Amino acid sequence: MKRFLVILAALLLFTAGAASAAVERSRDFVIRDGVLVEYRGPGGEVTVPEGVTELGKAAFQLSAVTKVNLPGTLKKIDTYCFFQCEELEEITLPASLEDIEDYHDWSCYTVQAFAYNRKLPAINVAEGNRRYISVDGVLFTADGKRLLYYPDGKVPENGVYSIPEGTEEIGDSAFGDPAGMRVMEVPASVTNLPRIGYYLGIIGALQEIRVSPDHERCCSVNGNLYDRETNTLLAYPAGKPAERLGKGDFPQGILAIGDGAFTDNRHLKTVEFPEGITYVGWSCLKGAESLESVTVPASVEEIGNYAFLYCYNLEQVTILNPDLVLPNNGLLVSADTGKQVVLRGYEGSTTQAYAEKWHLGFESLGAIPELYQEDDFSGEL
Repeated sequence: MKRFLVILAALLLFTAGAASAAVERSRDFVIRDGVLVEYRGPGGEVTVPEGVTELGKAAFQLSAVTKVNLPGTLKKIDTYCFFQCEELEEITLPASLEDIEDYHDWSCYTVQAFAYNRKLPAINVAEGNRRYISVDGVLFTADGKRLLYYPDGKVPENGVYSIPEGTEEIGDSAFGDPAGMRVMEVPASVTNLPRIGYYLGIIGALQEIRVSPDHERCCSVNGNLYDRETNTLLAYPAGKPAERLGKGDFPQGILAIGDGAFTDNRHLKTVEFPEGITYVGWSCLKGAESLESVTVPASVEEIGNYAFLYCYNLEQVTILNPDLVLPNNGLLVSADTGKQVVLRGYEGSTTQAYAEKWHLGFESLGAIPELYQEDDFSGEL
């Protein structure tokens, strides 16, 4: 009888220990109605339980996972899911996966499910998936027509990534910040380049965008991306090493600086836009960390919101159109920095009124000239 009781007690202790271990492991995940809401574990290799159908928004964000094994029941991955998982090195999307949610936020930064995973060299896809394929580690739709995401840890040969021929669209959040990409080659088949071009420019290491000469609408000039139809600069790569950009560095015929064209530029200190352009776009130079001075010519009629926001080294902006339309929300420049940004313009100009309204420094260029001499910019890119 004693021997039986001893064996029974041992079995109870083993069962209790196993149950405790199971409970401990379950604490790594918060799962509700098939949705993995949050991962709370220590990191390393992780296996998501079978039965989970959805990985929720930001479920693994900032975690220390190195490899994630996904279940055959998974249908959806929400945006931000693996955002900034700095240790993530391996993941394979199961054949069951049907939807990966992604978009760009208002500030132009990528919020795709796999954004800013700097050690992730490839996004693999299990055989049999009907929605997605992996082309050399880059995620595409199954038909190969839409590039969905280029992993940040993938280093292309010689720093050059050539988007495959036949690709028709580049996703809004297809590129985060791949450190090894210096040159991007874009085939003529990509049709949405005019709309998403500036997303390419914010890649921190990128120095050159090469567009096929057969592209119907866009072209490359000195490694910068232009829209020939509207004569607009779409993207000036953030990693180009030049510190100064003068009016003679732009091609003849340019009429506009596109939205976000210089966003997050790392090296430019001085920018002088050419006479003849009429518009300087929304978020044009936002986050240009080295920028010190900008000159906006008299031909410019309007500057978009946030054009020089978060340029923390910016000292002065010279505006030569006395009637320039400026943002009405005070977010042309950042006023909460250690440096006082000075706006330079004519007496009685909209620039002076803007500076006074938003408590910025103002330097007078004198009285408004009676006559402006306008150059003829009828050339073509």
